[in-house]
Amino acid sequence: MNQRAPALPHAAVLEAIGVPVMATDSTGAIICWNRSAEERLGWPAGEVLGGHYGRFAEFEGTDQLDLLRARLARGRAFPAD
Repeated sequence: MNQRAPALPHAAVLEAIGVPVMATDSTGAIICWNRSAEERLGWPAGEVLGGHYGRFAEFEGTDQLDLLRARLARGRAFPAD
């Protein structure tokens, strides 16, 4: 659990918030996995950080996330609806 990404803005808030938080870089590599994510999802940060989110996140909509990441990478806005 000591393998947090200290360069993230608001890292203390992300760590203290009571809901699981996962953040990725533009390639889909996980750069933030907070304590709530560890507790509720069962994966220690040390096993998750640096890996692709698709390996650790089992949820519907992964294709949607890939499309959103591609949209944001092209400088397009996050859809409002």
